[in-house]
Amino acid sequence: MIVQAFFQQLRHLILQSFSSSHVQQERTIPFENIDTMEFPREGCTIRYWLTGPVERPFNVLTHAAGIDHREWEETIKVLAREYRVFYWDVRGHGDSRPASSPFTLARATDDLLAILEHLGAKQITLVGHSMGGNISQEVIFRVPQLVRAAILLGCTWNTQRLSFQEKWQARLGAPLLNLYPYNLLRRQSADISAERPEVRAYLYEAFGRLSKAEFTTVILQLLEGLHEEPGYQIPVPFLLLHGEHDRTGNIRKLAPIWARAEPQCEYTVVPRAGHVANIDNPQAFHQLLLDFLHRHTPLQSRS
Repeated sequence: MIVQAFFQQLRHLILQSFSSSHVQQERTIPFENIDTMEFPREGCTIRYWLTGPVERPFNVLTHAAGIDHREWEETIKVLAREYRVFYWDVRGHGDSRPASSPFTLARATDDLLAILEHLGAKQITLVGHSMGGNISQEVIFRVPQLVRAAILLGCTWNTQRLSFQEKWQARLGAPLLNLYPYNLLRRQSADISAERPEVRAYLYEAFGRLSKAEFTTVILQLLEGLHEEPGYQIPVPFLLLHGEHDRTGNIRKLAPIWARAEPQCEYTVVPRAGHVANIDNPQAFHQLLLDFLHRHTPLQSRS
């Protein structure tokens, strides 16, 4: 289903009008009581940040494809009042550039696990948006004992079954994307992902930090990283979310099907929000996030 959604998304982008305009908008997280760190990895130095009380439960925030850590600007302010917060730029994104070894889902997961091992993190909670949710699922799949709980926003289902047709269609993705003008792809991707103009402006600017080749590599490698696992269920409590108006692929359609297959899943919808629900409607997203965290990650715990 994810591959069909990919092509539906591509068709939708092509058919959209060319009349949208964007104003550049800077999103910067104020660097007060935030430790900025770097970790050398194969072909890339990964930039990450730590903030919040050291003795509190450890939350790992991973951003969506094509953008960067700045999408969590408001979330960090809220979480760091109560929790230890780790956030990062995935290889090839944001400040984790350049990357001579390109993005793959497996490599990005390796990067995150290596940093967490370096930090001695234990019993973490994963918060992932879109691509960040895919990476979070891989961490759980590989090292379930490391994870206490997870929040997955607007992401696809890593272990779903792909039909022969979907697998065949995936092979057509690269040549189709190569024919698509990048500025148009950036603009239309921003328009379809967010409800608010200022959020679209951030997305458009962030996408522009990647080249067309880098951007398309990330998208296609996420498809390549899916792996069917019959009978597999996520073995930790997790909150599955998407925006009420999420128009990216089949995320909104697939989420309730996924939720019904997962005994430990709580599923809800963020109102008045698109794909980037954490920025479109931060108040509603943060209320849902904190409610889940308070129930599943007691503040007296230390990671």
